[in-house]
Amino acid sequence: MNLPDNFSVTYRGQRYRPVRARVEAKKDGSNLDVIDWETTCPDCGMKFTTFTTHNFNGPRKRCDLCKLPEKRAKPAATDC
Repeated sequence: MNLPDNFSVTYRGQRYRPVRARVEAKKDGSNLDVIDWETTCPDCGMKFTTFTTHNFNGPRKRCDLCKLPEKRAKPAATDC
């Protein structure tokens, strides 16, 4: 992965820093390129690693502890 040392992506207000690129085998035997990202959980402040494909669609926002169903974040209020 040829990215500058200070490269990061901000997605919906949360900053993600690439850690490494890797290849995962899919069930059908084909390969899938993924990127591991380091970010900080907005609930507890703990750093954790998540992954996405190269299109960076919908990365995780919360660490393993805070993503548990009993600790899910409240949905954003809407202006109806």
